[in-house]
Amino acid sequence: MSGNIWIAVGVICIAISAFAIPWGFYLKSKESKKEIPRENATIQTPKKEAIKTKTLYDLFTTDFNKTHMLSDYHLTKNDKVVYSVKYIIWGDFDSKTMFFSIFLPKSDYTFKACRFLIPRYREILSGNIRSLMKGIINQAPGSRAESWDELSFSGRIYLYHETHLLPDRIDTLMEEYKKEGLSPQFRSREYLLMKNSPLYEQVIKKGAAP
Repeated sequence: MSGNIWIAVGVICIAISAFAIPWGFYLKSKESKKEIPRENATIQTPKKEAIKTKTLYDLFTTDFNKTHMLSDYHLTKNDKVVYSVKYIIWGDFDSKTMFFSIFLPKSDYTFKACRFLIPRYREILSGNIRSLMKGIINQAPGSRAESWDELSFSGRIYLYHETHLLPDRIDTLMEEYKKEGLSPQFRSREYLLMKNSPLYEQVIKKGAAP
């Protein structure tokens, strides 16, 4: 009888051991998992800076860092406005001269408008904007006050036209402007592409570097 008891005890011990060993490994596995620090790593891609694309009108208003006045000029036919342009008169007090820029919105009338404006630049310079200029004084720190009346027109005109003009038409306009003693510069989509090019600023900085 006692022999059977010891056999039974042995069987129970073996059964307990068989259960305890896997259970021990399971607990050890849980502990080891707790000991391994987990990092919540997220993959971050660098943000690309948005490229600020300028319009031709943006360039028209910002190309020159000088005192200026902006206004409108309406081209009429039979007392009706057929086309409107914007213009800016720029004052260069260092050289005692003024020049102006004209913005011509996209239109089939662009070429005609460019020709129409040739004999009327005096009208623009002596129009309402001229009377407004008389009340404006420019004064740099440490220097005397200067009036717009001291500035003379340099003959330089910058024409920003959204409608593409063929080279032969540009040549025609150049000749007609020069006959009036004017020095025109035409700026359109090619100029816009150049100014918006990522390489443009690099070239300018490189050229400006000593």
